[in-house]
Amino acid sequence: MKKKILFLMAIIFLLTGCNVEYNIEIQDDQIKVNGELLETDELKWNQPVVENTHEEIDFNMDPNLCSDGTCGILDGEPDTSSLTFRELVDLKTIDPDAKIEGLEKVSDIGKLGISTKKTISYESRNSLKKMPGIQTCYKNFSIVENENKDGVILSTSNKNLCFDTYDILEEIKIRLKTNHEVENHNADEVVDGEYIWKINKNNYNNKSIQINLLNKTHKKFDFRLLILLGSAILVIVGIVGIIVMSVYIKSRKVNSIQ
Repeated sequence: MKKKILFLMAIIFLLTGCNVEYNIEIQDDQIKVNGELLETDELKWNQPVVENTHEEIDFNMDPNLCSDGTCGILDGEPDTSSLTFRELVDLKTIDPDAKIEGLEKVSDIGKLGISTKKTISYESRNSLKKMPGIQTCYKNFSIVENENKDGVILSTSNKNLCFDTYDILEEIKIRLKTNHEVENHNADEVVDGEYIWKINKNNYNNKSIQINLLNKTHKKFDFRLLILLGSAILVIVGIVGIIVMSVYIKSRKVNSIQ
């Protein structure tokens, strides 16, 4: 059972619904990862989403725990034939043996799922390798220094393994937004500094993620600085105007007395 639970931990965001989005934002020295897995169709909440038909069997376990010729898995616990979406959500957010820190259950009218938010420093970017979905769906994921040593290359292996394991997946959309300069990439599209990859059943066998992030960042124009500068100029102009007007009025009075 523990073996199965550990495997499910890494793919919680890729198990239900036809489409999945995975959002990563890299701004200056911070990386923010956030995701929300929601199923809004209540009819699917109690339907199996994970089949355990290929679980390894322990034939040396207590035969009293076997039923219909099916024994428990290696740690001696009886296996289950499947997990519903509701059971999966509870397993990841409530079950003390499988709960993952940082995952929160979403349960509202017409909504059931899991959300997560995590922020790490850019210097510890290798932590991305342990994020849900990445380490399970890709055999290889690397973050290495580029050839010019002025940035890093994020890359995955060609095949997304999760499409072979879960037939319910139709598309995985990965969004990476950054203010770092990008030397090259293989994203499907770029919108306002956001690099988007679309992985589906037609291309998952040969659809790697590649992006060369430079250390140099695009500096955004600070409108607050412009407002402060404009206000300072107005204040100075106003003070100078008052002084000039005062001198002018005084000079007129002196001339009229003479």
